[in-house]
Amino acid sequence: MKNFVVIVFCLMFAAVSYAMDVRTSVKYVSANAVYLDAGRTAGIAVGDSVEISSGDRIIAQLTVTFVADNSASCELPEGTSGLSVGDNVLVRGTGEITKTASEEPEESIETVEEQPTARTRRTAERNTNRLTGRIGVDYLVQDDREAFNYDYSQPSLSVRARMLDIQSSHISAALKMRLRKTIRDRATSSASSQTSHRVYEAALRYENPASPFELGVGRMIARDLRGIGYIDGGYAKYKLGSRVSAGAFAGTEPDLENTDFQTDVTKGGVFTSYESPRGAGDRIAATLSFAGTYEQGDIDREFIYQQISYSHDSRFRIFESTEINLYRDWLKEKENKTLDLASVLLNSRYAPNRALAFSISYDNRRSFYTYTSRSIPDSLFDDALRQGWRGSMEVRATRAISTEIGAGLRTVSGDTKDTQTGWLNVRLADILNSGVHARAQVRTYSSAYSDGIQPSLSLSRNIVPELNASIQVGANSYTLSSSNEDINQNWLRLLVSLNLGRHIYSSVDAEAARGSNRNTNIFSFGFGYRL
Repeated sequence: MKNFVVIVFCLMFAAVSYAMDVRTSVKYVSANAVYLDAGRTAGIAVGDSVEISSGDRIIAQLTVTFVADNSASCELPEGTSGLSVGDNVLVRGTGEITKTASEEPEESIETVEEQPTARTRRTAERNTNRLTGRIGVDYLVQDDREAFNYDYSQPSLSVRARMLDIQSSHISAALKMRLRKTIRDRATSSASSQTSHRVYEAALRYENPASPFELGVGRMIARDLRGIGYIDGGYAKYKLGSRVSAGAFAGTEPDLENTDFQTDVTKGGVFTSYESPRGAGDRIAATLSFAGTYEQGDIDREFIYQQISYSHDSRFRIFESTEINLYRDWLKEKENKTLDLASVLLNSRYAPNRALAFSISYDNRRSFYTYTSRSIPDSLFDDALRQGWRGSMEVRATRAISTEIGAGLRTVSGDTKDTQTGWLNVRLADILNSGVHARAQVRTYSSAYSDGIQPSLSLSRNIVPELNASIQVGANSYTLSSSNEDINQNWLRLLVSLNLGRHIYSSVDAEAARGSNRNTNIFSFGFGYRL
């Protein structure tokens, strides 16, 4: 163990954050969120940018709001529609800048002259006081036909806006929020109505290409510190050169459920990062950071985080990250050690050509004591080592036909049965020149709790350039290990999206779910305006 720790520290200090692009697919779509078939083990983190496409058409640009080991989810802004299981997903790390068709490509640090060129001046002028984003309203209704009769309606408003280079000051403002009210038709143990005001971002940032300093204040994602999440506070970053930077951040843990400001949990840390020039064939990037969270003045967690990534053109990429917990005060007494390996993530993808690609990932993690779990007796605390392996192969027979097959294995030390998963995805684009796109998927799973299969099929087509319609059908059949009971559920979903010019969009989404303990209809309508 001692030698291993030495090796890890050598790796950390040799590395000095760039998040590698991750390609995956849509695993499931709900009324309010889309779930991705990749997660923390692939290098995805909260705050990463997500681009979802079908064929050559970009359907949505979202942000990761939750990450598990092998899955991630994004909140769907009101009015977002046309997403289907199996759609292509490109995840860009928070260090990357996601470009839209209307944005000018940014110049590489290596190519920017000390005196701005005519092109960079024109780009800067265009971005001054430029407002981007969207405002959307949505109304969702659930009709539960089971005996419980859990009917509810849910109006909501979402705002995602950014003002660039305010008055040529190099200061930008960002706001991301969602207001939602849930109205239940029958009284339950919960209130008959519940209001949720979530403010995900409300921040000011100073970013001047001619200055080595970068500053930010407000509610935000700590972009250079993956895993630290949202903060109410600020950060400062200093460029030590064209490739290396260092900085620090401090703040409190925000209450995302509403607009309240809380001070019970504080966060702080320092970091250094390295990134090779954009446009280079081989790209290397890395981060080394120390961060801590503290609850009511006591240590909650202190840890060292390291990540490094390498890519060669679009053929090969590898991402690795390590977390090492540091123990002192009550944590040292509880764990009886000064440091311990908390997690290791490794993900790699190799595409020898356009028709073939291989992906493999590994992760391990172990639960550790925090402030909220400190009272749990050692005999009851679950500190079992969890390990996971996933592998897949993608084959693109033609531009219109692609297939992915994969398998996964997750083990927990002490458990009698491992969790096994498998999947097969088939994508057909523009079938027989009809404009119809098809996605077929079959997933199997087997664990200590259940064994089952989840097939699904989706078809989509542009009726006219402005109007897209898709239909999805799927099933979930499994057997409970505890009772040997068979559960069979199926669902049918229809989505229609309309885009009127560049600014106005709307959508209609209807879903019917039937089967064991499930008899529910869901309908939603959305309308929005792009700024």
